[in-house]
Amino acid sequence: AAIDRFLADLRERFSALLIEGDAGIGKTTLFREALRRADAAGFRVLASQPGPSEATLTQAALSDLLQTVPGDAWEALPPPQRHALEVALLLREPGDLPADERAIAAGTRSLVARLAAEGPVLIAIDDIQWLDAASATVLEFVVRRLGPEPVGLLVSRRPAEPSTLDLRAQAASTMVQRLEPLSLGALQHLLRARLGASLPRSVLVRLHATSQGNPLFALEIARVLMERGTMPSGGEPLPVPDDVRELVGERVAALPAATRELLLAAALLARPALDTLAAALARAPVEDLDPAERAGIARVDDGVVTFAHPLHAAAVIATATTAERRAMHRRLSGAVKRLEERALHLASAADGPDEATAVVLEQGAAAARGRGGLHTAAELLERARMFTPADKADTARARGIRAAEHHMHAGDRDRAKALLEELLAGRLGRGHRAEALRLLGELHAGEENLAEAEQLLMEALDSADERRDAARIHLDLAWVVAQTMDFARAAQHAHEALAALADGDSGHLLAEALAYGAMTEFLIGHGVDWAKVERALAMEDPTQIGLIGLPPSGVAAVLLMYVGRHDEARELLRQVRAQLSDRGDERDLAHALLWSAWLETRAARFDIAASLADESLLGARLSRNETIGTLAIAQRAWIDAHTGRIQDARRRTATALSQSSPGVAQARLWTAATLALAGLSEANPAVAWEASRPLLELVEVVGIAEPVPLMFLPDAVEALVALGQLERAESILDTLERRARELGRTWATVTGGRVRGLLLAERGDLEGAIERLDATLAQHEKCDYPFERARALLSKGIIERRARRRAHARSTLAAAAADFDRLGSRRWAERARAELERIGGRQARATGELTRTERRVAELAASGLANKEIATALSITVHTVEAHLSHTYAKLGVSSRSQLQRHFPASRGR
Repeated sequence: AAIDRFLADLRERFSALLIEGDAGIGKTTLFREALRRADAAGFRVLASQPGPSEATLTQAALSDLLQTVPGDAWEALPPPQRHALEVALLLREPGDLPADERAIAAGTRSLVARLAAEGPVLIAIDDIQWLDAASATVLEFVVRRLGPEPVGLLVSRRPAEPSTLDLRAQAASTMVQRLEPLSLGALQHLLRARLGASLPRSVLVRLHATSQGNPLFALEIARVLMERGTMPSGGEPLPVPDDVRELVGERVAALPAATRELLLAAALLARPALDTLAAALARAPVEDLDPAERAGIARVDDGVVTFAHPLHAAAVIATATTAERRAMHRRLSGAVKRLEERALHLASAADGPDEATAVVLEQGAAAARGRGGLHTAAELLERARMFTPADKADTARARGIRAAEHHMHAGDRDRAKALLEELLAGRLGRGHRAEALRLLGELHAGEENLAEAEQLLMEALDSADERRDAARIHLDLAWVVAQTMDFARAAQHAHEALAALADGDSGHLLAEALAYGAMTEFLIGHGVDWAKVERALAMEDPTQIGLIGLPPSGVAAVLLMYVGRHDEARELLRQVRAQLSDRGDERDLAHALLWSAWLETRAARFDIAASLADESLLGARLSRNETIGTLAIAQRAWIDAHTGRIQDARRRTATALSQSSPGVAQARLWTAATLALAGLSEANPAVAWEASRPLLELVEVVGIAEPVPLMFLPDAVEALVALGQLERAESILDTLERRARELGRTWATVTGGRVRGLLLAERGDLEGAIERLDATLAQHEKCDYPFERARALLSKGIIERRARRRAHARSTLAAAAADFDRLGSRRWAERARAELERIGGRQARATGELTRTERRVAELAASGLANKEIATALSITVHTVEAHLSHTYAKLGVSSRSQLQRHFPASRGR
C-alpha cells in the first residue's frame, strides 16, 4: 500500500520512499516488487542494487542507474557533462581531460530532467549503506536540485547501518516505511509459498518465536528442518545459531568445493559476470553453480551471478579462511578490467607493506580521479600510503597529502583536515610541508577562519621552494586578505604571484594570477589594466578546478560591472554561469550568481536580482560555502531595501551578520549599505548614520582608493547632511567626487552629484542645488542606474518645492513617483507621493512641462518606434527611454501609447 501511494504521488511531483528494516526482514523483496509495479505503470526505472564489494568503487551504482537511458537523452547533454559522464561510466578514456565530479552530477541531473519531461522517473537503490561515495555525491546533488518534476526516489536500508546518501534535505517529501516482523499467519503463508511446507502448528509457533518473525531467518530454519526430514520433538531445540549467516554458512559448507570456490569469487566481486569468473577460475562456472541454485543461495541473471540475499554473500565470505580469501583476491586481481578494482583486490591479497601494491593503488587512484571519483581516489591513496614500506617515508607522505587534497575537493573537509594535521605533526620535507599547510589554509579560508588561514598560508610560503608553488600560495593569500578589505596587501600578493610565474608559465595558474592582479590593482585605485584582463581570458582553462574565488572570466565580468559596462558584464556573467552549470561547479556558480544579482540590483531589475540571489544561496548551501551563503543573504537584504521591504531587509541583515565571521569585511560592507538605505527610505537619517558610521570612520582614516565597492558611502554622507554635520559630509564628498573624476566612475559621479545637491540646499543655495541636480540628471541619460536617477529626481523635486517652484516640483516629483512605481520601489514611491501632497493643488498636465528630451522620446514613441529603436536614435539607454516615458505619462495623465498619440498627432506614422 505504501508503494502504491508513493508511485501515485510521484506522477505529480517529487516524492521519496525509504524502506527500513533489519537484515532478512524483506526489504529487497518489496524493493523488487516496487520496481515491477513501476515498470508495469510505464515509469522509467533507473535501479541499482549495490553490494559490499562496490562500496569503494567509483560511480558503480551510477553506472547501473544510467545503463538504460536512451541515446537521444545523452546526445542532448552539454559537451562538458556528456564527456564527464562517458568517462565516469567507462564509455571513453579521459585523455588529458579528467571527469569533473561536479560535471558528472550536473549531467546526471540533466538526464533525469529530460527523462522526467517525457514521463515519471523512478530512481531506486537497494541497500544504500553499500552505495559508493561518488554515486552518493551525484545522487545527493540530483535530489537537492529536483523541482516539481515527476521523479521518485526509492531506497532501502538497515537502520543500524550508516548511509552515504543524505535524505534530510528532502525530509518533507519522504515517506518512511518500517518493516515489522511477520505475524504467525503471514509466516505460515510464506513457508507454503516458498517451500511448499506445511509445518505442525506447535513447530510453527516455536519457529515464529525463535525467528522473531524475520522471514529470511524463518525460511533458513525451515529449510534445515525439511532437509532432515523429521520435525523436532517438544523438548528438542530448533537448529538456530546466533546469526543467520552461520545458518546459511552451514548450507554453504555442505556444497561441493568447486561451487564454494565459485561463490567466494562471486561474493568478492563488485559485478560477478560469468566471463570475469571464468577468467579468474580458469574454467566455465555455469555447471558449478547448479548446486547453489538448487539450495536457493544464488542464480544467474543476464550473465551475472546474483545471490538470493546479501546475507548469503556475507555467509560465503565468512565461511572461507583468511588464506582462501587472500588467494581469491589475488586471482581476481588478474581477471578484473578496472584498474581501481584490480588495486583493491591486490590490497586485500597483501599481508603487509608492499611497494608494488602501493603503486597499483596509486595508479588506481589516478584512474578513479580521471573518472571523477574523488572519494574513491582519496581512499585508494590512503591505502597506498598504508602499504608504502617504511624506507619510502617521503613517498608515503606525498600520497597522504594528495589523499587530503582529494578529500577536500570531494567535500569531506573533516577527513582532509584530520589527515593534514596528522601529517604536519610528523616530519615533512619543505616542499611537502608547504603543500600541506597551503591545503589546510584553504580549508580554514572556506570556513571563514581568515586569520588562521592567513597564518597557515604564510607558513606555507616560508617552506615553498618551487616558484609555481609560491605563486599558488600568494594567490590564495591575495583572496584571503582581500576579504578583510586590505586591498593593498592583496595587490602585493597578486604581484608576487605574477613575479613567480614570470619565467614562462602559460597555464591556467598564470591566467588566475593575471585576473587577480587586475582586480587587486583596481581595488587600490589604479584603474583596470584591460590588457592584463585580455591575457587572462586568453589563457583561461575552464576545465581546471580554480582557486577559492571566481575564475578569470568571472573576475573580468565583475570589473566590467564595476566600471558601469553593464551589458557586457551581464553577457559575460551569463556565459560564466552557463559554463559553471555545465560543469556542475556549485561553488563558483554560487559566486557568479551573487555578482549577477549585484549587477541587476544596480540596474534596478529587482525581481531578476532577487531570483539570482536566492539561487546563489541555494548553490552556496549545496557546496557548503559559508562565505558566499552569507553574502547571498546580505545581497537579498540589499534588494529588499531597494524595493521597500524594510522588515525583510532588517531580518535578513541580522541573519547575515550573525553568520558572518568578524574577519569577513565584505559582509559588513553590504549590510551597512542595506541598513543605511533602509533608514533613508523611512526618512530616518539617524538610523542610516548609525549603520554606516564604523565603516565611514574607517574611510576617513584610509581614504578612498576605488569608490565603487564602497556602496554604502553616498547614503552615509546623505545621512550626515540630514543630521547637520555639513563640514564632515563635505570633506568626504570632496574626496568621493575627486576620485570619481580621476577614475571616470559614473556611479560615484551621479550619486555624489545627488548628495552635493542636498548639501548645497542645506546651506541655503537652493538654485545652486537645483542646477547641480539638473547636471546630475543629464549625466544619468548615458548610464544605467535607474534607481539612483529616481532618487535624484526625488531630491530635486523636494528642493524645487522648498524654492517655491511648485509647478516644476510637482512635475519632478510625479516623474520620481512614476519611476519608483515602475521599478517596484514601493517605499520610495510613497515618499515621492507624500512630497507631492505637501505641494497641494492640481497636478499639471500641460505638454509644455516636458523637458526637451522627454518631448523627443514621446514624439518618437507616438510615431510607433519601439523603446530599443528610440534608444538607438537618441544614443541613450533603453532604461532611460523607459524612464522618460514614465515621466511623460505622469505629466500628461496618460497610460498608453495610443493615448500618447492624441497629444502628438503629427508624429503618428512618421
